[in-house]
Amino acid sequence: MKKLRNGAMLCAAIIAFAIMGCKRTEVSPTNNKADHLPKPAKKTMSTKNATGGMCPSLISYMTDAQITQFMNDFDATNALYIRMDLPWSVIQPTSTTWNFTQFDKVIDAAIAKGFKVLVIPTYCPSWANGGNADDKYPPTAAHATSWYNFVKACADRYIPKGVDAWEMWNEPNITAFWKPTCNVANYTNIVLKNGANAVRASATALGKSVTIVSAGLSPAVTNGADISPTDFLTGIYANSGKNYMDAIGIHPYCFPDGPYSTSIYSTFNKVPDLYQIMTNNGDGAKKIWGTEVGWHTGNSNIGGVTQAQQAQFVTDAYTRWRSWSYTGPLFWYAYKDLGTNPADREQNFGLKLSNGTNKPGWQNFVNAMNTSATTYYRIQNRWQPTQYLLDGGTRVTYGSGTGDAYLWSLETYSGFTRIKNKATGEYMHAENGPTNLNCTTIQADALSSHFTLTTISTVWKSIKCRWTNNFVNNEGQLGYAECDMSTTPSDSAWYSEQWNFIQQ
Repeated sequence: MKKLRNGAMLCAAIIAFAIMGCKRTEVSPTNNKADHLPKPAKKTMSTKNATGGMCPSLISYMTDAQITQFMNDFDATNALYIRMDLPWSVIQPTSTTWNFTQFDKVIDAAIAKGFKVLVIPTYCPSWANGGNADDKYPPTAAHATSWYNFVKACADRYIPKGVDAWEMWNEPNITAFWKPTCNVANYTNIVLKNGANAVRASATALGKSVTIVSAGLSPAVTNGADISPTDFLTGIYANSGKNYMDAIGIHPYCFPDGPYSTSIYSTFNKVPDLYQIMTNNGDGAKKIWGTEVGWHTGNSNIGGVTQAQQAQFVTDAYTRWRSWSYTGPLFWYAYKDLGTNPADREQNFGLKLSNGTNKPGWQNFVNAMNTSATTYYRIQNRWQPTQYLLDGGTRVTYGSGTGDAYLWSLETYSGFTRIKNKATGEYMHAENGPTNLNCTTIQADALSSHFTLTTISTVWKSIKCRWTNNFVNNEGQLGYAECDMSTTPSDSAWYSEQWNFIQQ
């Protein structure tokens, strides 16, 4: 969505040259000496909110003082993630020239503060994209290996520093960032697969774990040039990209509408549709990462909102995003306005004015990062819609009452979901057999407490136990729930096995 970058890399490169005295320093792609390593973090990552992140515009081209200011400001929010580009066109402008200097500065500063960094290997130099000056032309098939080598060099350099989240390209579903027309097959086969293989090869050699995020997709309609997010994700699966991504990226922009808008044009409303595509392809255990979202405060005739509206949408965005059990971090775009011209939307996405003064949205972002991310649900049966699951003591029973015993939260463990009761803090499980769906204290690694939630329709889900391979149901109408049904439910059958997770 950051249209600025469509024409800003040349400007950014000029800034970079100015910062480095107009002289490129050749750096070996495998150079990772100890003096490049960051100082120990002053705060552990576990103290920060893993559901929140920020995209600080052009952070790699900030001065040292500006980088320090951002890191201090961001540290005060309690958010965990920073997102930044690793532009191939800047880091390796020729096949034999490398320059990591500015990127090292940012990553070292972030890790030293205890942040996680989501990096985006992206944008192709002319020597690898068919000779095009515009770096939004992707690598040609002949340079698939060159792309692999570039990503591998970045991974070898930054995984040892603590970078474990890697997003493959930015918005390849619109022609602003994939020229001349978008091509999901080329994205999947050249960029995603080779990039994922490169990062994983480095991580394996280093004994580290990484998360590969597919490119954050922009709002778009399929029109012969651009491709909608749902069509693009479908295309990734059709081109056998499933095993090359650990999470799915989306940019759920919907300005000037808010996150709860029912507009058919709202990409926020497309998130459940993306998850349905994932589920249809056996990927329901993966998370959706919102790697950009924001509202600009420019003129209303270009989709701008007021500062007060922007602040409200910060709160609403994180509230709605966290209500979905299948979402990961949501990254706010952007940190600070890039200018003061209200007719240019790209200058006005910040939560701070260009002079550093906070907009109201900054405090709302801080509040969101310091608010419990726990979301509770009432779990309603489709066959008997007046029956809701509750912790009945030892067994999971059902009823039509209210109170904390009817409220459940969802936690992720090893790709599965654990279901926790609010009243007791205990977990649903089938440890004592399929006819005994219990809610008691149980170890996190107990397979009987691991469930897969599969979407049957927009609202209804099945709850399948990892240990028994059976579905939670109320078919017997015994006064308590069971986990003994092996028949897979559908939108037209076995409603006793289907449940609506109603957010409270």
